[in-house]
Amino acid sequence: MIVTAILKSLQWIDKFKPAILLAVFHLCLCSQNIAQNLSMDGAFKLYYLNSKNLFVKGLYIDSLASGEWKFYDQSGALLAVHNCRNEQLNDSFKTFYQKKIKVKGFYKDNKKQGLWTTYDQFEVWGTRYCQNDTLIGIE
Repeated sequence: MIVTAILKSLQWIDKFKPAILLAVFHLCLCSQNIAQNLSMDGAFKLYYLNSKNLFVKGLYIDSLASGEWKFYDQSGALLAVHNCRNEQLNDSFKTFYQKKIKVKGFYKDNKKQGLWTTYDQFEVWGTRYCQNDTLIGIE
């Protein structure tokens, strides 16, 4: 029943930006309770409804999201890459738009850390510095 609701929600996801896509994914799938109830372990792939195109691939270890997770749009273009450890964002985080990097940064224990860079079509658009998920400076 939970999986059916998740799959139905994916029909409208492509209409939103990658950041919203990630938020929806985490609300739907990266919940520890859902993963544990389904006893998920090992490689995980989820496809768009009515197509064979990959939506997300990642890894569960002991029912917790771990390692690298990649998200794709319906055409197969990469939307985002992030790393999880024990169900929390850890390490690098990147989003893409039209095959070019849009945002890159770093998470530690589910909190933004260090330099976060946003790019426009051709160059750096802005940078900000975060510590424990708090903005401490803008360049």
